[in-house]
Amino acid sequence: MRGPRDPTPAAARGGAESRVPADDVLQFAKVVSTSLGRVTSAVLYNVEGPAGEPNTGMDVYGQTGLVVRPPPPDQTGGVDRHADILCVRTGDGLVPVLGRDVRLNQFFPNPQPGDVALVGYGSNFVKLGIDGRISIVTTKDGTPNGAMMQIQLNPDGFAVIGDWGKLSLDEGGLHVLTHTGARLDLGGIGGIPLLDQLGLTSYASLAAAIVKLEATTIILGPVSGVAEPVTKSLALEALLVLIALSATSTAAALTALGAIPTNSGASAAIGLAVTDLAAVAAGISAALVPASLTSIQSGSTSAT
Repeated sequence: MRGPRDPTPAAARGGAESRVPADDVLQFAKVVSTSLGRVTSAVLYNVEGPAGEPNTGMDVYGQTGLVVRPPPPDQTGGVDRHADILCVRTGDGLVPVLGRDVRLNQFFPNPQPGDVALVGYGSNFVKLGIDGRISIVTTKDGTPNGAMMQIQLNPDGFAVIGDWGKLSLDEGGLHVLTHTGARLDLGGIGGIPLLDQLGLTSYASLAAAIVKLEATTIILGPVSGVAEPVTKSLALEALLVLIALSATSTAAALTALGAIPTNSGASAAIGLAVTDLAAVAAGISAALVPASLTSIQSGSTSAT
């Protein structure tokens, strides 16, 4: 039985045809095209035997649950590339049972000892590594030169990796990093006795140029004790502005009262009240959103 590397008949090469008993049962052939069965949608192979005999619309027998429809033969660098198939010779012709296609090697070019992989023609594969890692890999353009995107299930965690960023979940926590620099980190803190005694055993970190939280109620504070509710920040800001204006006008009124001769005895107390109200107004003004952000919030791109 001749192998797939030299399917040319010996007679065509100028020599005598050499046959062995296995040639009557098994035969290597070339897949020249494929089609689908009208009723079952099964993949059918059109194959060409070593003597050039055509066999069309042949059912393919292989691993149950695995469907492979190879692309037509092509050329790269002047070298013919096609799928080879091992066939069983029957009275109806050659019946495909096992195959290979060296074109798939370019999509999984560096298998390591112990690797098992399911490789597709779109530069994608599922790899079962000897280290226990399971990887699902593809590229953005379906070619070997495209940016790689992958999902990894590791013995110690899970990761999604692409040129747009990375997401990972493992013993260290949940981490999301985008190509823009925005990131989210949730994890644990351990090994520091003082923090352990204070119950500070975990952390959450959110970083971005602009952070927007939108909810009916946002509560800041510990699980136990008094929390600090934060609701409708713009409404609160408007209220603080009114309080600051009220403090300023009240201070002005008290100043005017202190100037009346009959109230001269209360001038010290009035002066102290004016000072306190001025401090309140100044503090509120310092706590308010800067003018640049206030103008943004009042425009079409308001942040609430």
